[in-house]
Amino acid sequence: MRAVVDTTVWVGAFRSRRASSGARLILEACLHGHVQLVLSREVLSENLEVLLRPDLDLDAADVLAFGLFLARHADVVALSGEPQGCRDPNDDIFLETARLGSAEVLVTVDRDLLAHDLVERCAAENLRVLSIGACVAELRDRGIIVGDAVVPRTSA
Repeated sequence: MRAVVDTTVWVGAFRSRRASSGARLILEACLHGHVQLVLSREVLSENLEVLLRPDLDLDAADVLAFGLFLARHADVVALSGEPQGCRDPNDDIFLETARLGSAEVLVTVDRDLLAHDLVERCAAENLRVLSIGACVAELRDRGIIVGDAVVPRTSA
């Protein structure tokens, strides 16, 4: 699965105390190589800027290690900056990254990205905008999540 994951999902994954939370399971699926992440410099920059905010009180070393993982393992696309039609123009970077990176899914909890009209327009372009719960359900259907855990990836 090729995916763009919104910053709000990463915040949830880092802040969750439960290993079986939806956001944490998505993070684990990515770390195990089950999900091919797609990002842009703009998305990576936002991810790090938000995750390093003092009010979140996250371990800076963990955040920077995650940023390094993203930089090394994600497919990176260059954005044009063209408006993408999001209600919140700040969300355009996620939608453009998904479109240019041929992502199958955009995972988010952002209401503007989950707006019905945007979801329908994206579906017409073969891009599914999924909530955390919908993404976890798909990962379960694919056998990537079993019970409350991500199945380790076996090498071929």
